[in-house]
Amino acid sequence: MQSVVQHEGASPGAAEKALAFRPSEDKASYSLRHSFKPLKVKNMSINSRKCGFPLAQMASPDVLFEILSWTLPEGPVDSGDLAENRVAPNNFAGVCCLWRYVALSSRRPWATMRLSHCEMIPFPWNIFSSSILKSGDAPLTLELNVTKANKPTADKFMALVMSDDYRKRCKSVVIHVSDSWSRNPSQPTVCGALLELKDMPMLETLKLDAPDLYGKMDVTGFPCLKDIVAPFSHSFGLYFTDHTALLPNLTTVDIVNSPSPHPSGYLSVAGCMTLLRIAPALETFKTEIHEDSDDFLTKVSNDPNVVSFRLVHLSLYYYDDNVLASRALKFVLCRLAVPMLQTLQIGTADGSSHYDHLKVTSLLRNSQAQESLTCIRFCTMSAAEIRKCLLFAPNLTTLEIDIVDSWSDLMYILTFRPDATEQLCPGLHTLTLFYFKLETRGDEEIAITMIESRWNTPTVEDYDIMEDERIVRCIEEGLSISIYDCFGDY
Repeated sequence: MQSVVQHEGASPGAAEKALAFRPSEDKASYSLRHSFKPLKVKNMSINSRKCGFPLAQMASPDVLFEILSWTLPEGPVDSGDLAENRVAPNNFAGVCCLWRYVALSSRRPWATMRLSHCEMIPFPWNIFSSSILKSGDAPLTLELNVTKANKPTADKFMALVMSDDYRKRCKSVVIHVSDSWSRNPSQPTVCGALLELKDMPMLETLKLDAPDLYGKMDVTGFPCLKDIVAPFSHSFGLYFTDHTALLPNLTTVDIVNSPSPHPSGYLSVAGCMTLLRIAPALETFKTEIHEDSDDFLTKVSNDPNVVSFRLVHLSLYYYDDNVLASRALKFVLCRLAVPMLQTLQIGTADGSSHYDHLKVTSLLRNSQAQESLTCIRFCTMSAAEIRKCLLFAPNLTTLEIDIVDSWSDLMYILTFRPDATEQLCPGLHTLTLFYFKLETRGDEEIAITMIESRWNTPTVEDYDIMEDERIVRCIEEGLSISIYDCFGDY
């Protein structure tokens, strides 16, 4: 026998009228509405609430589910709102018994928790766990945004993620730690303990934007992985227990903060080449090359060269305080080809003044990406090697230089000479110079001549480089130039 919950304030015949056939609806809608079996209201505190809104009593479950879908938040919500049941699906379930039945009949709305939390209020762990419990076995999407002062909250959140109840169900995990002001600035930053990630078969997205993060990740335990992003970690490395496992969906690897004065994400030579080989769909690859053992060449010397056909954004860095790092990076550059390369960032990540020849031209020669390569950033390189690299990038439009052995030599190299047989980057229109420094007025004139040669403006005698009328005219005609020194930007 069918039944309908009759709320306080409803007329005695409301249930019979609700189930009666309506001329305006088809038989399918009538059958769906007539077969609806709401939950019993026994022991529910909600049954004492009055609900005079007819839709709450008469709408079909599919209509109510559409309403629920539209009320679900798209971005992070405040943890205080979650604690007060002011966000869907929690507030939706509090309307009446019918709406609660619809909310509890689907597991997916409860499987997504995107929260922002401040230290002023306790984190609602009970409501968080209760919501996840209602999600059944649905894939989990978990996100937490906190400040540095919330170390216990972030640590407990990651502990839950790695527990057996959550780990194998996680589809997306995002943790963002901001540098916002806190009442306890002396408290250690989050995730100070070693974090080991492994065996998460459903995980697609992992973003750990957390300072002082120490951790490692067995990549082969994530067959569905699409994105790995840990850009501000202190030490976060990838390793492989199975060098033959494929990662067919992986498109983004970003585990380096470029360039940074602190150690960050890293890969060994073997790990770097393995990842490029087992991830054929990779499009963005940013990492630091790091080696602790001087016998790494014997381990990888017989490995085949790697051609990454879909890779378009490549960033490879090394730290100069690691004596083997530059050798390791040279090995990778000589064994790698990227035919569709568009953006290249390469060099040291610690602002070193040691200018080592990295053999970047080997990568560019192997890739033959002259048509597609449009943006390059060099970090701590010699002007001579930069010149050799630019010969392989005739279509370059954006060039960024971060520390060079001789700025005046670089300005001379970049000067456009129409009658010269060798033209470097004729389409260059965006130039960014970090730690730019010229020693003499003559050096400054060389820089102005270089800029002027590419934008064809009249000559005026002036030596204030960014207020020079020639530079002003170049900017008015479309020049995009940024010059940074050690103390600020010009």
